[in-house]
Amino acid sequence: MNTERALRLADVIEGEGLPGVGFDMTDWSNFPDDWRIGDSIPEPDCGSVCCVAGMACLLFGEKGTVIDSFYAQTLLGLNNSQYWRLFLNEGDYIAPKLTSQITRAEAAAAIRRMVSEEGDLTPAPIFSPITDVPIEGYPDQEEAPVEEEVYAIVRH
Repeated sequence: MNTERALRLADVIEGEGLPGVGFDMTDWSNFPDDWRIGDSIPEPDCGSVCCVAGMACLLFGEKGTVIDSFYAQTLLGLNNSQYWRLFLNEGDYIAPKLTSQITRAEAAAAIRRMVSEEGDLTPAPIFSPITDVPIEGYPDQEEAPVEEEVYAIVRH
């Protein structure tokens, strides 16, 4: 996890947010499908919103990139477990409520808690159970179920 980015994200979400962009955990972005980072933000009165993943893309993403939760995962350096808990509230990690009811303060507190509890959690190589050869990149859920992934804790 990129702890510096994660903590900056928590500060932005808990504070004023981003100009013209609301916060809502039910959708990573309700911007138009052809919208790219760097384009002008739709007018504030149109109700433009982002979740934790969308805010991460707007804060740290490269101009011209589409808002996407997997892109946000890469920008924050999250492993799959962190992705599910932080972006989808798996196991009620952020709060035991519907995602539409999660507040800015609860989301920011969850990010800070994840940083303090886990430090930098870096994926260790994932080996194929058939060939014992490392699998390159980030396999999807069907290729390597989460319970078979091994993570190494690296604390600085």
